[in-house]
Formats: sequence, structure tokens, C-alpha cells
Amino acid sequence: MISPDEAELVARLGSLGYDVEHVSDLRHLGVRYDDAYPFLLSALQSTDDESLREWCIRSLSLPWIGDDVVDVLVDQFLKTSRNETRGEWDKWTIGNALWYSWRDSYFDTYRSLAEERQYGRSREMIVLGFEKTRLKSQAVPVLLGLLNDETVSGHAVSALAKLGQEEARSALEEASTDSRRWVRNAAKRGVVKLDKLAAKRRAVGGDTARK
Repeated sequence: MISPDEAELVARLGSLGYDVEHVSDLRHLGVRYDDAYPFLLSALQSTDDESLREWCIRSLSLPWIGDDVVDVLVDQFLKTSRNETRGEWDKWTIGNALWYSWRDSYFDTYRSLAEERQYGRSREMIVLGFEKTRLKSQAVPVLLGLLNDETVSGHAVSALAKLGQEEARSALEEASTDSRRWVRNAAKRGVVKLDKLAAKRRAVGGDTARK
């Protein structure tokens, strides 16, 4: 049995040619379903069905969604209660969707969400999303500032490790002794990456000097 709200959404998806029994089936069709976004967003914003909300969010966790979808996801993140376990999971799922759809035009929005400690673990994937940015020099201070926030510090280390910015070296070296194995491993990979980049710069500099 599915809820009335999900049944209505499934019928709307069917009218667009998407033959699914559950909203969760949408992601497995192997096709883009851009024209379904308005129905998914409408259901996300109106339903009280927690499972349906989750699957609407997951169905929108795509790199090519438009800014209009990102705007709704951010709005829903801010509106979702942080005081209930289910609300925290909703927020985390939305944060994960924002990771998938990361775009630098929302950099300030992501930074604001990442730095707001009241959002707890819900920020994890938003913090990790900074690994995708091209605004590396702006991202490093944000991530360094999150290293003293135990809730998301590991994700900040992982993002710093991917960015390959020399300014993060000392922080990564310190994190390589973190009590959490996955954080240690990420930090060590980051240091190795910095070493390789430094060696490459020296090699290029040497070649230039010889010429």
C-alpha cells in the first residue's frame, strides 16, 4: 500500500510516460525526467508523508537540476525541523542532494549552511561539497574554520584533501593523527597530493630555468 499522496504523484508521473509503481522507482528508469521536477517539488512541499518526502528529495539528487530546484531544496532545508530525528534525516538527505547539484553560484549559501552549528550532522554533505568548488582560495578558510567543529570536522578534512591547496598542509598533517581512521586516511591522501603538486611545480620551474 502506498499513501494517497504518493498514489497521486505516481499517477502524475504516469501521465508524463513514467511507468512506476513507487516514486523510488524513478531513479532506476535510466532516463532523465526533467519534466517531472515540478510534480516532485510540489509533493515535497505539500506532503506529510515522510517516506515520500525522502524519495522526492532523492529523485532530485542530480547534478543537472536547475537553480529553481536548488532554491526549493535550500528552502526546505531551512524549514525542516531540527528538533526531531526524522527532521534531521530530512535535512541530511537535502544536504546530500545539494552535494550532487553543487554549483559555485551558491557558494555563499553553502557557506552559511555549513557554518551554522545548530544544523548538526545535517551539514556533513554540504561541507564535503566544497571539494567540488573552483573557488578554492575561498573554500580553504571556510573549511579550516570548521576543523574545530567535531560534528563536521572529518568532512572538512576530506574536502581540504581534495582541493590540493598548500595553505591546508599543516591542518592536513595534524589531521593525519586524528582518532578517526577515515579522517586520518583522508588527511594522508591530502598530504600526498600536496607533495605531488609541489614536486610537479619544482619540475616545471627547473625546466623553465634550464631553458
